[in-house]
Amino acid sequence: MKDGTSFEAASLEQRPDLADRFGLMSEEAWPKFLLHADTLHWGSLFDEFAGFQIAFVGLEDAVIAIGHTAPFAWDGTSEDLPLKLNGVLGRALEDRRLGRKPNALSALAAIVTPDEQGRGPSAEVLRAM
Repeated sequence: MKDGTSFEAASLEQRPDLADRFGLMSEEAWPKFLLHADTLHWGSLFDEFAGFQIAFVGLEDAVIAIGHTAPFAWDGTSEDLPLKLNGVLGRALEDRRLGRKPNALSALAAIVTPDEQGRGPSAEVLRAM
């Protein structure tokens, strides 16, 4: 990163001990009204798709950034792309249930702690996604 800060990137599957910090960062980053939105299947990111949620961990195990993604099968046409977040998550779950191999990954959110904003972790999160 810009200032030489070192960090480790790990998925939630690799570091399940970070689950609470994912929730806290989301609560701090999202406007209150979005925390009460009817986002179907959001919880599936933390269990079904833990391997696709990434955390950047700095000194003393501090989580400095997170990224949420969901894998799904896509036929390559614009008509086959889900239109909304609920569509992406629904498709990802359906594909998993039906054993369809995902060939696309949707970036859903990248969140950086206020102290680290402007220092480069958002670019690192996007690359990791």
